[in-house]
Amino acid sequence: MTGGAWSAIARGMTDDPPFSPALLPAGFVDLLTPDARTEARGVATLMDVFASHGYDSVRPPLMEFEETYLAGAGVALAEQCFRVMDPDTRRMMVLRPDITPQIARMAATRVSGLPRPLRVSYAGPCVVVAPVAAEESSRQIMQTGIELIGPDSPEADAEVMSIGAEALMRLGVKDVSFDLTMPPFIPALLEEAGVPAAQRPALMRALDRKDAAAVAQHGGALAATLIALLDATGAAEHTVALLAELSLPPKPALCWTG
Repeated sequence: MTGGAWSAIARGMTDDPPFSPALLPAGFVDLLTPDARTEARGVATLMDVFASHGYDSVRPPLMEFEETYLAGAGVALAEQCFRVMDPDTRRMMVLRPDITPQIARMAATRVSGLPRPLRVSYAGPCVVVAPVAAEESSRQIMQTGIELIGPDSPEADAEVMSIGAEALMRLGVKDVSFDLTMPPFIPALLEEAGVPAAQRPALMRALDRKDAAAVAQHGGALAATLIALLDATGAAEHTVALLAELSLPPKPALCWTG
């Protein structure tokens, strides 16, 4: 076989196929009409509903410094962040997977002097490393929401839920359900139970993912209580009945009742 023939065979074995300009990374898509138009109209409808209830729109940046975004409650999103290095400052930045931590940062800094309650609304794209829900395939999502900052009362919770219900009704969404969470509750429970600090991040990740097997692995003596909390989902009557059976230490119980 001649040298030219060998060269042709070698090129055929090692050359990558031509790169298609239509190829996109997994989980990223071109949103075309009519889908793009439908999304834009949906976002506009939601923002109009929020504005009608006194929620002023804000627009945080798509990227932030890692040390800022992942501070406080944002640490729970560390595994969902794409990271890049800022060529100017040489500091690491993250693409936001969620806008909520940015609203918390703004409330604590840029608008800390404004009177409370503070009502803000937002809409914008977010990028996640992997979709949380198994039925979701997109890694770039559009997030729209509201934050009521200041009051800590059942009335405040009711306001947010009623506005959310109205907004979703305007979009024609049926069979809506709402999840209520208490951020101080789990940290207080872990502290009261004496869960070692080094063990808490893995346990918190397991709870965020509702991974009962991982909770059983990392939860120790607290595992049964935490798994019971994971099971306390669904209709209010069912959930309240399960929660009423739990025996909680004093500090977490105060978070729960207060």
